[in-house]
Amino acid sequence: MKFKLLLFLLIISFLPVNNSAQNSDSEKLVMINPAGDANNPGRKIGFSNERNISFQLADKIKNSISSNYKVKSVLTREPREVVYPLQIASFANRFNTNFFISLHIFPQENPKPSIYIYYQLYNPMVDLATHKFNNFEFISIYQAHFANIRNSIALATKMENTLRSSQFNKLLDVYGPYGLPLVPLLGIQSSSVLIEAGISDENDLPRIIQPIVESLQFLKD
Repeated sequence: MKFKLLLFLLIISFLPVNNSAQNSDSEKLVMINPAGDANNPGRKIGFSNERNISFQLADKIKNSISSNYKVKSVLTREPREVVYPLQIASFANRFNTNFFISLHIFPQENPKPSIYIYYQLYNPMVDLATHKFNNFEFISIYQAHFANIRNSIALATKMENTLRSSQFNKLLDVYGPYGLPLVPLLGIQSSSVLIEAGISDENDLPRIIQPIVESLQFLKD
């Protein structure tokens, strides 16, 4: 069993290059990754936990952007299913996802919800340099984000601008976008961001859904 797991990790530690890294269909494909799984429920928030609330948030955003922005959206897992980050990356790349978003919830004491925006970045000097790969080349999972890093930063900035607008700035505190090494985005070739939302109670969830959906209006373009 250990040998099979090691072989699987070795195979997916290198990913085939897709220079366009975009879905060829006319309908955009958005992949949403709710944090946590059957083995990682996270901390308690009210009578629930981080995993359950993250999944609720992801599911509601999925349904909203599918109907409002006419995009095809999928979740990376079912409730309580165990899926590893590199499995998710392989899944996202195989289907040429247009945009990947990882959603995370954490508990906070401040009753005003907070939202943090991140994108994948290891070394600005290296990551933001010009890189050329051919379609027959395999790249490390630590280089997969090179293909669309500038677009990821641009989209993260658009999200920030919407969330900081007069429409929402009294409803929540916004931070970022920050570039950091992020395990949930490891190996993802498409444009991608990670969102962390802090809430003091599970009943605060509706207060952050609409702002996040509005910040994704660029999906209509």
